[in-house]
Amino acid sequence: MKRTHKKSVQNNIYSFVMRLLMESLTSKIKFFLILSHFRKNKMEIELAESKLELLSLNDQLMEAIQQKMALSQELEQWQVC
Repeated sequence: MKRTHKKSVQNNIYSFVMRLLMESLTSKIKFFLILSHFRKNKMEIELAESKLELLSLNDQLMEAIQQKMALSQELEQWQVC
């Protein structure tokens, strides 16, 4: 009878420890999933900011090209006169 009780206690302890390990592992997995999701969101924000910056630079370039064309036309008119 003692041996059976001892085995039962050992099984209970083993089950308890395994449950704690699984809960710990689950918590760590959840943490890393949340962390990776946060990092992904951060990278998506940085990508969106970069795209906005690119659009802004494209607008500036188009304005510079239009100014150059206008100045070229103005210079051409001066040379014709």
